Amino acid sequence: MKRWRYLRGLALSSALLGAACGRTGLESEEGVETRGGSGGNAGAAGGTRGGTGGVAGTGGTTGTAGTFGGSGGAPLGMPLELLPGELPHARVRWGYGASLAARGGAGQPYTFALQQGPLPEDVTLSTEGRLEGTPRKVGDYPVRVQVRDAAGAALSRDYVLHVDSPRYMAYPTFLSSSSTRTALFLADLTTPELETYELADGSPSRNAFSPDGRWLAFCNHVSQGYGEIFLVDTSGEVPGELVSLLDPGELSHCEAWEWSPDSKRLAYVRDDDSLWLAELSDGVVKRTRTAEAVAPQGFRWPAASLIFVRDTLGRACMVRLDFEGGKAVVSVVGAPQSTLLSLSPNGELAFAMGASGYSLVRTMDGSAEPLGPWPVWYVSPTFELLLGRSAAGEFSIHSPQGAILPAPLRAGVGGTSLGIVAFANARPALAQAENAKLVVTELRGGSVVDRALGGGYDLPRRAAFDSAGEVLVFADRETVWASDTTGDGALNARPVSQHGPNPQNQGPVFTLASATPQLLAGGGNPYELRLVDVRDPKKPLVSPVGADLLWSEAAWSPDDTHLAILGGSPRLGRVLYLVTPDRPKEPTTIIRCDGNGGAEPQCPGIATFQP
Repeated sequence: MKRWRYLRGLALSSALLGAACGRTGLESEEGVETRGGSGGNAGAAGGTRGGTGGVAGTGGTTGTAGTFGGSGGAPLGMPLELLPGELPHARVRWGYGASLAARGGAGQPYTFALQQGPLPEDVTLSTEGRLEGTPRKVGDYPVRVQVRDAAGAALSRDYVLHVDSPRYMAYPTFLSSSSTRTALFLADLTTPELETYELADGSPSRNAFSPDGRWLAFCNHVSQGYGEIFLVDTSGEVPGELVSLLDPGELSHCEAWEWSPDSKRLAYVRDDDSLWLAELSDGVVKRTRTAEAVAPQGFRWPAASLIFVRDTLGRACMVRLDFEGGKAVVSVVGAPQSTLLSLSPNGELAFAMGASGYSLVRTMDGSAEPLGPWPVWYVSPTFELLLGRSAAGEFSIHSPQGAILPAPLRAGVGGTSLGIVAFANARPALAQAENAKLVVTELRGGSVVDRALGGGYDLPRRAAFDSAGEVLVFADRETVWASDTTGDGALNARPVSQHGPNPQNQGPVFTLASATPQLLAGGGNPYELRLVDVRDPKKPLVSPVGADLLWSEAAWSPDDTHLAILGGSPRLGRVLYLVTPDRPKEPTTIIRCDGNGGAEPQCPGIATFQP
């Protein structure tokens, strides 16, 4: 285990903005250069010498491979040769770049083509020999590349492009089972012994990787709800130094920060409620103050614009922050009463409470459309469906889909609702409880279609769709059920994992993988964990870590290659396991504690995987 140090940010000066809503400005910025995480640069040098072949760099979020050799470095008349001998590894969901080169034969120009494949999805080979893209799935991709010289002579070579899993897993540990003081660790999943780095031992919380996986951000608590925000560059062979986004004596709201979708900026709120941006480029962090009096939990970053609520002297404003020519432009677009916002993925529509109740707000001009007298609302992750519920259990469905409808679509569901709602991410469908039955409601051509699930299940307690939005998984008191919801036929639930009733009578809990039809089901008596294929009930059930572990949380890596399981039992204590679905019966114990200050007093928390 290695301990890490940090580099504190430099002092900034800033002219404060006025208190009136709508006043704009971007006042000051100063760079803080990080040191560490320097992988990804070593390959460039080799590409400047013809025929020598550069060594591939590792890490980095864009060019990870460097350039190999130089075309035409060998004397004419030498045999045609294709370089390099092997391709550098890629990492799933990371930008990849590698250059193929040739020498000998009739000389330049050399033309490259993919003869057999395929390459990973979203990775392409140019005629100049450049491999570029962002692979989406882990695996080994055998390809054959052909090069032709100036005379048309051809040579082919077989390669395997290895797309690796995410490298790091971050997890907290508590000093004991009853302590709130924590430490934060990074575990390197590519090393046989899962080499770990201790990043902080104050009270770090809410660790989150940037969407591209390069940076890890976390807040080290100093007082209740406040602390210091750190960044760690994880693109190199070892993690970089910790970089603080604050100056000495300053604090930040530990729950009020968010990454931009392109990973180029981190928005965060300091303890004086001012909004700041950390702009990241080539390992350099620049901090910029943008606005004052931001509600700490009232900003979201769905796309290119940052939307937030600014509360100044009792007056709330919805504000849109755009970037034009590298400068931040602040515009007032609405006047909500609530700081809790739901935004469409493109950031053009907001769901918020205004003066007339809940409304849909166009964030481009601030125009609002009231949604009616529905006290409870659910919003789908894709913003295709908004579901209002009355006190009597009646539902009203709204579908923005780029335009605000003049009237809501009414779902044919009535009676007392249990409040169970699950949205499908890939299509406009939802599941909701009607008395003791689940109903799948789908929006088709402007009308609502309801289909009730048949089967012998008990009172449903939780529900979720799989990643494709085609299979509904739910649990009653003793069983996990699944049903295919596609097509127009009847919906019949089938049991996929059965358990006895647990002492809390809450029924088995489960978590769905990101992209594969697997789930982890547990509960009952004895407490069991089961890895199940929800699409194929004939596949045997697997108990990854034994039948005597009461698990409380589980998290899949984004590529579904790793599963972190947090649980415990009187015999085992509290344990954090790491499981790979291809070897479910060979779990790795990351850390365990007995909760009584024994030989291993640090107690694990749930893990977060690098994207």
